[in-house]
Amino acid sequence: MVKITAAVPTYNSEHFISRCLDSLVQQTMPNNEYEIICVDDCSQDGTVSILKKYSEQYSNITIIEREKNSGGPGEPRNQAIRAANGEYIFFIDSDDYLGIEAFERMYQFAKQHDSDIVLGKMVGVNGRSVPQAIFKETKPEADLVKSPLVYSIGPTKLFKVSLLRMHDIYFPSNIQATEDQVFVMQAYLEADKISVLADYDYYYAVQHDGEHMTFAYVAPQSYYGAMKVIIDMIRNSRLSHNRKMKFMAKFLNRHFDFSRTTDFTVTIEDEREQQTWMTELHHFVEQNIPREIDKLVHSHTRLKLHFVRHNDLKGLKQFEADKENMAQYTSVKNGHIIANYPSLISYHLAENERIVDDRNKISHYVSEFQMKDNTFTLRGSVTHTALQPEHQAMQTLYGIWVHRDRKTEKIISPVYSKDGEFEFLTKFTDLAIHEEDIGVWDFFI
Repeated sequence: MVKITAAVPTYNSEHFISRCLDSLVQQTMPNNEYEIICVDDCSQDGTVSILKKYSEQYSNITIIEREKNSGGPGEPRNQAIRAANGEYIFFIDSDDYLGIEAFERMYQFAKQHDSDIVLGKMVGVNGRSVPQAIFKETKPEADLVKSPLVYSIGPTKLFKVSLLRMHDIYFPSNIQATEDQVFVMQAYLEADKISVLADYDYYYAVQHDGEHMTFAYVAPQSYYGAMKVIIDMIRNSRLSHNRKMKFMAKFLNRHFDFSRTTDFTVTIEDEREQQTWMTELHHFVEQNIPREIDKLVHSHTRLKLHFVRHNDLKGLKQFEADKENMAQYTSVKNGHIIANYPSLISYHLAENERIVDDRNKISHYVSEFQMKDNTFTLRGSVTHTALQPEHQAMQTLYGIWVHRDRKTEKIISPVYSKDGEFEFLTKFTDLAIHEEDIGVWDFFI
């Protein structure tokens, strides 16, 4: 029985395909238990001759040569799905490579937990950025709505072939540059169980100079057409209404933070083209995103949506500039950070609509730590990226001792706290008053 089909779309890959194939043929899983299907999209270089050399040496490699170039990896991946004999299929890009235990570990885990999809921990090579939040811990079942799964919507994962065939999940051939997002989101929404493996470096994603589909030009109408397909999928899914709205909000957060929408006012130089993108984004949001979503997204996504819903390109550009210098325009009220951006003035938003707590990052540093003569001393500093110095001084600091076993808490105030600098001091005799207080205590600020 073939356990895994490795699907490798290739196009002009002669410089890196050998490393990819080496990582596949060297897998610790016995080679009669997995197959490698390489689908070449009419390469103009020596890719096919390299593939043929490998297939002569390894009996589990199959080469499919396409007669017509498809312009992207989607259609070659579809051919691999149709040809797959494996119980699972794993998509790997020809310029990337795997850890040699990847297949054995993923398959065992998938069978143990009856997973429909398995995400193996990714590693960026040469400065390539990869999803990280989802790989903090191994999870046999990751919740689609509560977990950061939506931030990992590339196809380089393990999919149960029966899931794809049963629900007719293929890479859409009428969409360029985002077809993988459509594919993965459909699979996510149909899957009964999605698992995450964070115990090993499974997938090495390599950054290369030169042409990459991610950066290829795509018309805004096509792009937001693909986004509409994803929103429609969420709307028509079997999730409850509440979970649909939360998942849609999560997808929008990802979309505004990590997509062509993120900074199109900067990356596109021509103002008319900027306006074309803005208009298409405006239509996409107004026609597809319910207003109730605006309350569920991150603060900066919510504020951006004011400009997008009003097709206000000039305001959005000013907002982007304000956001870069946010500490200049913030104030503190009732423990919340309020954005007073000039770009927002004309929208007359109430203070509670301008809360941007989630954009603040706390930077902390311990300068001295000492345990001596029955006394614990800790000195350091803490600053807030979204606040100016005069507002930093308003913060309240306190320390919490927590008994590791009994979870008893003792709260202490710093002996010194000014302008972000602090000093805490605790005598151990104040912590361990009774016999049950003896043990390990953790300290939090």
